[in-house]
Amino acid sequence: MKRLAHDLGISHTYISHIEREKTLPSESLIRKLAAYFDVDAEELLLAAGKFPQDIEEILDKHPREVVMVLRESFASYKRTSHA
Repeated sequence: MKRLAHDLGISHTYISHIEREKTLPSESLIRKLAAYFDVDAEELLLAAGKFPQDIEEILDKHPREVVMVLRESFASYKRTSHA
């Protein structure tokens, strides 16, 4: 953990806090981790509960269009009521 922290330019305490879910890593750190471990950055972002910045902007600026596109793309998905 100390070597990883050193290689990424962060403290090992910060990594420990992320591991124990006391803090969430920034998008920048997630991208560094992805490069370090040679894995897909977007998959790590999604696993951390974050959307990539460009997707966040699309959701923010075009919410209705996003909903329409998702509904069209997932037309076979049946909404269930939770009444």
